[in-house]
Amino acid sequence: MDKYLLTNGMIEDEERTGWIISCPNCQKDIRYTILNIQPGEDVFLYCNKSSDFVLRDEDLYLAHKIARKNNENVIDGLIKIYDDLEHKLPECPCGGSFKRWSNVKCPFCLYEFPYNNGVKNEAFRMMEGNIIWIEGAIAYRGNNRPSNRLVKVDLSLADHKG
Repeated sequence: MDKYLLTNGMIEDEERTGWIISCPNCQKDIRYTILNIQPGEDVFLYCNKSSDFVLRDEDLYLAHKIARKNNENVIDGLIKIYDDLEHKLPECPCGGSFKRWSNVKCPFCLYEFPYNNGVKNEAFRMMEGNIIWIEGAIAYRGNNRPSNRLVKVDLSLADHKG
C-alpha cells in the first residue's frame, strides 16, 4: 500500500446540496458545497492549479497519533504532516501540486479565492473546520476508499446566494 497514493483507482460521482456564488473576477456563477471536517484532525490540501483536494484517512490517522502525544505541540505536529504531504504527494492529475496555502478556484477563469482573506496563519489553517467543494472538483481519498467527484450541486434547498 502506497503511503502517498491519491486514489485507489475508484472515483465515484456525488451530488450534494449547496449554494451558488458569483466569481468576483468573471462574474460567472460557481456552485459549491461545504464539507464539515474535524478541526485539527482532518488534514486536507487543495491543488494549486484546480479546486481538487486531498482528504485521506491515512493523514487523519497520523493526526490522531500526534493529538495523543503529550510531549509535542499539536499545531507543530500538524505542520510536519502538511510539509511532508506537500513534498511527497504525487502531482494532481491536472498537473498541479497540493499545497497548504492553495484554495478553491473559479472553474471558469481560475481566479483563486484567498484563504482567510489572504492572511496566512498556521494555527488557524491547522484548525480549519470546513472544506469548500466546487462543482466538478475531485476529493482524492487515498488508499482506503473511493475518491469522489462533485458532479452536481443541488440548489433546491439553498435559501440564498453565498
